[in-house]
Amino acid sequence: MIRTFGDLSFVTAPKSHASALDELEVTLNFFGDWAPSSGRPEIGLQHALNYLPETLSNYLSRSDINVLNLETTITQGAIVSGGTSRLFREPPSALEFLKRHNFNLASLANNHVMDYFEVGLKETLDHLDTYSLGHAGAGFDRDKIYQPYRFEKNAEKISILCVADGEMGNERFNNGVGTADVTSFRVVDQIRKSKAEGYFTIVFVHAGVEFLPYPPPFIQDIYRNLVDQGADCVIGHHPHIVQGMEFYSGAPIFYSVGHFDLYRKTARSSERLGLMVSLGLSDAQLTRVNLLPFRIEEQAINLLDKAEFNNFLELFKERSAYLSDAVFLDKLWGSYVSTRQPLLDFRRAVSLYRIDSDLSIKTARTIVSSLNSGFMYKTFEEKPVCDNQCRKILREHRLLRKQGIWERIFLSQKDLFCYPMTVLRKLFKMVKRI
Repeated sequence: MIRTFGDLSFVTAPKSHASALDELEVTLNFFGDWAPSSGRPEIGLQHALNYLPETLSNYLSRSDINVLNLETTITQGAIVSGGTSRLFREPPSALEFLKRHNFNLASLANNHVMDYFEVGLKETLDHLDTYSLGHAGAGFDRDKIYQPYRFEKNAEKISILCVADGEMGNERFNNGVGTADVTSFRVVDQIRKSKAEGYFTIVFVHAGVEFLPYPPPFIQDIYRNLVDQGADCVIGHHPHIVQGMEFYSGAPIFYSVGHFDLYRKTARSSERLGLMVSLGLSDAQLTRVNLLPFRIEEQAINLLDKAEFNNFLELFKERSAYLSDAVFLDKLWGSYVSTRQPLLDFRRAVSLYRIDSDLSIKTARTIVSSLNSGFMYKTFEEKPVCDNQCRKILREHRLLRKQGIWERIFLSQKDLFCYPMTVLRKLFKMVKRI
């Protein structure tokens, strides 16, 4: 089944399209976050190597470029103190799955590739090289970190930049070691350079707010700016759920394609849906944009049945339609911030200290270094109010937090907290300039 939505085509299965691939067309497929054994310790590697439906596997085998976000390290090192709940790793043999299914590029620009610090990053790079798998978006010097992945076929030239928020793994917090920063001028430089050299330029971005069904305004601004600088397509991941898309200045922007495979038994139902974005290129122009939704289950990835597909299509249309409503996006983001109390997020780090000091410090660094946190503090100072419509959306996605007595006291007196934060921020900027 093929359904159209504006300039998009949705397919229930790629089989019919795969049989009709134009030999002159370059085909690119993009998937979201991949960490297959992260939530399946009892299944582990066996699952990682045997879970794709045959129709999708056959389609990937005929495509020119297959890309995913490697939301994990590839290491056999010792477990880092603090447990494994938020520290991801796969054994090197898991890469057999990527080779088997014709994956060319693993994006390392994410907030987990530095889970095992520089040692884990080095092992990840070495193992990818051993399996002859392309990678981009992280490394040990800025020239390589921001170097795009390039591909040429039939006179088509393609450049893929892998960038991220990266949190504490961001290279700007680690003396030039770690992940490419989505806000860096180097990203703009690489986009302009790729365009000047005649490359069709795609930016593959790991950023956004987890589980929020719509992108916050600052993410929309960043992604649109990438197009303004010359990007021909922007594909996002990290929120763990599928968000909408838009055509901005003629370029498609997918704000989040959800997971490729990252499973949790306690996950929200929205986390179980993923999206493959398939692009066709000819004469340096997009000839098609196909989308394939799928369902992530404990034992396998499955394509949607007819009823699931129709429900997904309606949901995707709704989320895409709201992307042109700036007032709604502002209200939703303000409502989210008003219920999260960003200054109190440090309680997590403090409470963890008695259990594990290393994990506590990591949590605090993550909060401080996150792109989201900076915008949360700024929005919080503007005294946002939780809108009733937005409250319903937040509740449906398990994002509406209950406020304890100390949080209510804090909120009632938040001006007392916001003013010192504003003063400190101004002092920091002043010292930095000096």
